[in-house]
Amino acid sequence: MRGGLIAASLLALVALAAASAATAATPQVIHYVSLGDSVTTVTPSFVGMVAKSAHTKLHRKVTASNFVEDGDVSALVGRVKTDPELKATLRSADLITITIGANEIGAFLDRIANKTCGGGGLACVRTAERRFERSYRALLDQLTLLRSHKEAAYRLLTSFDTPSVFPADLGKPFAAALRAENAFVCAQALARAMKCADVYAAFNGTDGSQDPLSAGLIIQDGHPSAKGSATIASVVVDLGFAPLH
Repeated sequence: MRGGLIAASLLALVALAAASAATAATPQVIHYVSLGDSVTTVTPSFVGMVAKSAHTKLHRKVTASNFVEDGDVSALVGRVKTDPELKATLRSADLITITIGANEIGAFLDRIANKTCGGGGLACVRTAERRFERSYRALLDQLTLLRSHKEAAYRLLTSFDTPSVFPADLGKPFAAALRAENAFVCAQALARAMKCADVYAAFNGTDGSQDPLSAGLIIQDGHPSAKGSATIASVVVDLGFAPLH
């Protein structure tokens, strides 16, 4: 009889220890970090919507930190390397979304318009692509030094096109550079065991023929409408939150 009681007690202790270990491995608070351009700052923002969905689906409190960089991707790389607050926040991140790059292409459009980019529009597009790819790769390298893909759910967002914003002579090179940029983002996600959130397909269609302004996804200046922000959030949320559970 005593042997049976001892065995039962041991089993209860083992079960308690296992439950405690599982609880310790599951974060009680999910730290969500958004790295992006002004697309993240509109009201309502997809960042808040993603945080709310994570709270609902994972049944835990979610804190959201939004770090905005409207310049080149290389500027964000520099901040990740040197900003103590940003580095500390990233080290404890459980969910990271990245949406950046369209403004970098936009800067090259200005050079095309001003005829200050040698070789014309095509050369500018190629230069923009190479510059973006170097910086974006460096960004992911720096981020994963602080927080690996096994510790945080990385969601790399593609950028949407805004054909109604640009004149035709600028819209065509912008679209070409954007498609190349988006392909690179998704390839990096695949290579690094992250997930690509294809916002471009949701806004422009898989063939790029949809105008997001006509669809009510953006406003006149090219920023997301409330419907657009909700669409971006849905694209992210539909990927799930693995490795979070």
